[in-house]
Amino acid sequence: MNGARPTTSAAEQAGQRVTEALYAALDVHVSRLLLLTPAGVSTLHNCADERWAPRLEPLLLDGRQLQQISRRGGATFADKWLHRPAVWAPLVQAGAQAVALVPLAAAPAPVLLSLLVSFEPGHRWTAVERQVVGELYGTVQDGRTASALQSLSSAASARPAP
Repeated sequence: MNGARPTTSAAEQAGQRVTEALYAALDVHVSRLLLLTPAGVSTLHNCADERWAPRLEPLLLDGRQLQQISRRGGATFADKWLHRPAVWAPLVQAGAQAVALVPLAAAPAPVLLSLLVSFEPGHRWTAVERQVVGELYGTVQDGRTASALQSLSSAASARPAP
């Protein structure tokens, strides 16, 4: 086919680089990487099960709320926001096993937050995963150091050893 490729925004390109680097650096099962912006949710990696995304999107359109989370960057504040029944329930109903939040710099940027969602049973985000994702986001965000990735996993047990 000779069709022109659709253009992608700088944020989408940066997010895709993060996704690719994460897969290259770690053998982790990240089913979905979402960028949360004031305009809504941008999907950066295809997932077979997309049932939960439309239910979450209306909850994520408040740019002011996202900026507050980014500015405060505290695990407690982010945890309370993410685990509100209106946000958490659609993820759980869709089978999400672990969710991690990456709050980014509070300065005006196309990307405010990211969510990593795993549908792997028993998955818990390891310190190595958190460190790598934090470093990748620091690189993508014009050299700014991203806040430490907060583990918000609801999984009861660690991944079984191979």
